[in-house]
Amino acid sequence: MKKLIISIAALAALTLCGGSFAAGDPISTPQALDNAETATLIYMREEEKLARDTYITLYDLWSMRLFDNIQSSEQRHMDAMLRILNLFSIADAVTSVAVGMFTDPELATLYSDLTARGAVSQMEALMVGGFIEEMDIRDLRLAITETDEPALINSYSNLLAGSRNHLRTFVSHVIALGGSYEAQVLDPLDVEEIVGDFEAVPGENFRINVGLNDAWYYPPTAGQGFFITVYPDIGKVFRLVHL
Repeated sequence: MKKLIISIAALAALTLCGGSFAAGDPISTPQALDNAETATLIYMREEEKLARDTYITLYDLWSMRLFDNIQSSEQRHMDAMLRILNLFSIADAVTSVAVGMFTDPELATLYSDLTARGAVSQMEALMVGGFIEEMDIRDLRLAITETDEPALINSYSNLLAGSRNHLRTFVSHVIALGGSYEAQVLDPLDVEEIVGDFEAVPGENFRINVGLNDAWYYPPTAGQGFFITVYPDIGKVFRLVHL
């Protein structure tokens, strides 16, 4: 199982970085996608744009650095989906990269609704981020189960890992600002498993867990803080201080 996980991670990295594959590799000679796989791929490309555009808009509204950082990540996700579209010679539904422009009318409406909600307060903006990432996790999981094409599985799996990290980031900021996060799309137990227990009481229920993986800082001193990476399998924690 560990070798399989490593192989998938390596293939995903090559897909995102535009790497090439050896002759005979199934990803270099993909099979034609069926209609359902094609429709899902087209949708996922534009759903990543929804995330990017929403975070760009919320950063413009609130100047919260995490929105700027995560929108850059969503741009990379968009680019990864475009590479897969090109791999299968499928037309891109994103006809304009302008913020707020969508081919899918439901995504266009969702962008308007989410940005309006996020304009209410910084806390609501963070909740919008959580909603988007939960939605992405749900849709990516479904997309993975509905295909047997390695190129799609690898790319979707990489995006799924990114969405899980983004959800942890939004939840951690909600807690840091004194709020309480509740699941909006996924099952509450599912969200708890993804983000860990941010609200545990130090000295009583607190435990070091992968939900702590993030860039941490005190909001009034944004730009100063530290990065934490937890390796539960080997019982190690890595910290990088940024001043």
